[in-house]
Amino acid sequence: MADERRLATLSAWREPPRFSERERAPREWIEPVTRVSQEQLPDSAWSSVCGRFSLE
Repeated sequence: MADERRLATLSAWREPPRFSERERAPREWIEPVTRVSQEQLPDSAWSSVCGRFSLE
């Protein structure tokens, strides 16, 4: 039930109490990736992901 509730609030991923910084980081990357045909990917989005995850 808790997982279903979190899934239902996914559209509010930017709201800090709902998701942790680590959970928000991939969403900050995914959002511009879905618009890559319309605009360039911002370096800031990639930096956000790299800062929270090890890519090694």
